[in-house]
Amino acid sequence: MIALVLALAAPASAQSPIAGGGSFNDAPVLAPGKYKDTLRGGEQLFYAVTLKPGQQLTAGATVSGRTESSYFMRMSIYSPLREKDVFKGTQTDSYASSDKSVSLRVEGQRVGEKGGGNSDTVYSEPGTFYVSVAADDQGRNLEADQFDTLIDLQVTGNVIPTPTPTATAKPAATVESGQTAGLGAGDGGGGSGELGMTIVLALALGGLVGFGVRRLRA
Repeated sequence: MIALVLALAAPASAQSPIAGGGSFNDAPVLAPGKYKDTLRGGEQLFYAVTLKPGQQLTAGATVSGRTESSYFMRMSIYSPLREKDVFKGTQTDSYASSDKSVSLRVEGQRVGEKGGGNSDTVYSEPGTFYVSVAADDQGRNLEADQFDTLIDLQVTGNVIPTPTPTATAKPAATVESGQTAGLGAGDGGGGSGELGMTIVLALALGGLVGFGVRRLRA
């Protein structure tokens, strides 16, 4: 009974465990939601989200753990062509021995929207976008630390329907006046040919009859 009560009390926003990819090609394609992963020092993990025209991606990460070294924790958004948004789509924060956790948050533009900035090309086309979380080593770490990472992916905005191309009606074929005249001339020519053939046959038949009559008289 107690287990049932605890199960019912579990928050709906509980994080799902996920393993980020070590490259763009290995990035798991995720639905909007909250996930938990493990990030090691010097490592960069990738996650993928599919966006349609009119949608906007907002991503957050909370990295926590203890270290005796120092890092730069970094989060970035990349386009389907793997171009980084180096403005609003990237955030970096330092992490040292005195820190217990750090939160990062990046926000992209709506796909297909022109903001008049250098990030327009990143969000010009829909497709699979990427989010990366990295623990950049500052070069003084003797061993790689391990950090618990909570990833929050949110997609907002109304999808802009893609226009459906309509078939263009082809104009009806028309007969030119010259072609009509040609058809008429062809019909007339056919009639004259038939009449000429009839006359030739009649003359030939007449000649044969005359020849036969002369033979009989002879």
